[in-house]
Amino acid sequence: MNHFSDNISSADTKATFLIGILSALLVTFYTNDARKTLSCPRTDWGPVQWVTLCSLACLAAGILLGIYVVRPRLLKNRGNGLISWPHVSGFKTCTDYVSQLGNSSRSEILGELAGSNYDLSKICAAKYYWLSWSFHVGGTGLIATLLAQIISP
Repeated sequence: MNHFSDNISSADTKATFLIGILSALLVTFYTNDARKTLSCPRTDWGPVQWVTLCSLACLAAGILLGIYVVRPRLLKNRGNGLISWPHVSGFKTCTDYVSQLGNSSRSEILGELAGSNYDLSKICAAKYYWLSWSFHVGGTGLIATLLAQIISP
């Protein structure tokens, strides 16, 4: 289970780093260039304004996707269990938990462990899926920001 927890932690760390980079880029670009570029009436917009808007939208979306990676995910509640904290916390008292643990066979405990591993692997897969999207959308925002800087008069 530690392997899954380490990967989940790693995804959260990467997402937090990405959120920081994209946030700094968004604030810097908006305060230095984008606000002025987008201040003209929309009827007068040309390629620079549309690329600028696209870059701001992609940077913001990359940040939101990164936040989605970091958000807490609870394991599916299958009632009381012996391994993962959402299930163990379902017992009314510690004594009830210890009693259930003592009355469980090795195969029942291994089954609980396998179920917990499965739950953690699903959480890990979801985090890396959304982290990938955050990276790609944020990267698109970075490229659009650079393009806006290049084509800006």
